Amino acid sequence: LLRLDLSHNAALHGVHPRAFRGLPQLRELDLSHGALGALSLEALEALPGLVSLRIGGNPWVCGCAVEPFLKWLRSRVQRCSSDSQTAECRAPPEVAGAPLLSLTDESFQACHLTLTLDDYLFIAFVGFVVSIASVATNFLLGVTANCCHRWSKASEDEEV
Repeated sequence: LLRLDLSHNAALHGVHPRAFRGLPQLRELDLSHGALGALSLEALEALPGLVSLRIGGNPWVCGCAVEPFLKWLRSRVQRCSSDSQTAECRAPPEVAGAPLLSLTDESFQACHLTLTLDDYLFIAFVGFVVSIASVATNFLLGVTANCCHRWSKASEDEEV
């Protein structure tokens, strides 16, 4: 099999990671105008002879999961003709309408943020301080309520 056209398929929401195994000679793959939001990198890596990939017209979800696919696509653009220029992001809202290839490494910085031990210790400390402040506030509110109640009772006794 040299050419596979799965275009204009509204039921095509995903491609199984092993969908193209056994097709090392496949040269042209058309996945355009479907319902793909993402594409498994494993599925594409099974196609060493791929020279044409059409992916435009799909509702791409350009979150963290698309980063490996985008890196693969950029590394193959010179060897593989693609309509990726017409592929646009549909989600998340902050990149909706942006061309898929316009996303940069900076677009995915938040995907690589991790908390350090210092971060966890700071969070634990702040949580402890907030809980102590909450207990102190509740204690003061209780004392204030008790004082107000006693003052009110004393006022009633003086009037009688």
